[in-house]
Amino acid sequence: MVLLFCKVKFQAMAYATVSDMVKVSKTFFVLVAVGLLSCLVIAWLLFGRHSIIPKQIQAQLTSTVFLPQGDNLNTSSRTVKYDKSLRLLSFRTQIYDVTAVTVSEQPSPDAFVDIPGYQDKFFQAIGGYKTFETTVGVVHLVKDPKNGQQAAAMSTKGTLLFVKPDKELSEDQWRAFFLRVKAE
Repeated sequence: MVLLFCKVKFQAMAYATVSDMVKVSKTFFVLVAVGLLSCLVIAWLLFGRHSIIPKQIQAQLTSTVFLPQGDNLNTSSRTVKYDKSLRLLSFRTQIYDVTAVTVSEQPSPDAFVDIPGYQDKFFQAIGGYKTFETTVGVVHLVKDPKNGQQAAAMSTKGTLLFVKPDKELSEDQWRAFFLRVKAE
């Protein structure tokens, strides 16, 4: 009888211990899950991709937006402007820590699609002198026929983009800049 009582008491203790272990395991699992989720949220806030374009402007845009991203670029949301009547988005960014550029974007004119050859004639008319391929499209380097100011232009994914530097850039610098331009 004593042996039977000890056996029943031991089994009851074993079940109590397993039950306690399950409770501890659930608590531990919940704490670990909350900790991991917190780490992910903090990492996203610190390192996640955040658009420089305010949400009220984003809601008005009708074409693909291209933004420079990565090292050696400094773009502030304070420079972002949008002219609703022209559907023109513009912002300034600092590149190579020495040169600032103004980026202007708007929907490509319908004539670029509707009239064969119109786009090439347009880029020639604004002083196009060199083209090169990038991951986002063909870039046309241009010099304004009136004042000689250098710029880069591109029409891709329904967006006409112009980039005007504060000082002239080499072709290699243009290529490096456009390697960092991504569709948002």
